Amino acid sequence: MGPAVPKTLQPTWAATTFSFTTELVTGEHSPNEIVESLGGVPAIEAVELDGFQHFRSFPDVDEAEADEFRRLVSETGLKLIELGVYNDLVESSGRVRDLDWQATFLETQIRSAARLGFTRTKVMFGLDPELQRRLERVLDETGIRLLQEVQGKLTPSSPALDEQRSFAAARPDHFGFVFDLSATMHGVPVTFLDFLGRRGVPREAIRLISEDWAGDHTDTTKDAVVAILDRTDIDPLTRRQAMTPFTRFGNSRVKDFREFLTSVEHIHLKYWDLEDAGGIVSEPICDLRRELDLVAYDGAVTSEWGGHEWIEDATGLEMTEKHLDLARSVWLAGAEK
Repeated sequence: MGPAVPKTLQPTWAATTFSFTTELVTGEHSPNEIVESLGGVPAIEAVELDGFQHFRSFPDVDEAEADEFRRLVSETGLKLIELGVYNDLVESSGRVRDLDWQATFLETQIRSAARLGFTRTKVMFGLDPELQRRLERVLDETGIRLLQEVQGKLTPSSPALDEQRSFAAARPDHFGFVFDLSATMHGVPVTFLDFLGRRGVPREAIRLISEDWAGDHTDTTKDAVVAILDRTDIDPLTRRQAMTPFTRFGNSRVKDFREFLTSVEHIHLKYWDLEDAGGIVSEPICDLRRELDLVAYDGAVTSEWGGHEWIEDATGLEMTEKHLDLARSVWLAGAEK
């Protein structure tokens, strides 16, 4: 019998204000009010947020707003996980911005993250290696780490992922990765399919999305859905939303990312709804727990709700609390096995 496999330590349970996008867009609650509400949930130990969603003066947060936020964090006792930053790659004209502009834009956000009390920032996957090199100085000066998020349709066999990992491995003090469960979904959320039906998407397109989005012919399925929509009088927003499974829903399995998980320092438990028939929500969490045991992961995991675009009768706080209850029970069950 070989040595016992170390069990994953109890993670830091976190929430993200991205789950409150509806409230933020409508102005029902201010960003700081949302953080305050999260601080009142015993199950939530930490918070992450998006810079442009949260701060009026972002990307260059002023001292008054930074002071107000630091006081709030101190009062709630929440830990800060990471601040979402953004690379505005393309101008409204369609012209790609040059690397000097991109570097200055991201550097400003990174300095704001440090001013606010964060130690990590998160950015969309695919950052140009030369751009990352230009950011090394500000990362060194501020002590901030820059993490790229692996999510959606990105697969573990992607050459781009190998390239980014090699780059980060050579600069471990500055760069790393976030892993998001949207890359390992077990099916299309039923509430999304219901939403498409209510919006007038033809039943044949919905059937293709439901049954074939994760097959070996994903591009063929996407083309077939587009062809159906081309023959349908459907509004542009619904048309864009119907493409969601082909951009934001990944169908790899967590075990496929086993080797990559050794490079991960933060986890997003992305979910779209809480309809768990067949384990569509809980099984990826269970799979993840099992794989994280193998690498003795002891970082944080964040509950992140992505279905606010089509679920209108729930609040971010309700969904976050219910999802964390589910996730913690799955985690505990895995620890007892």
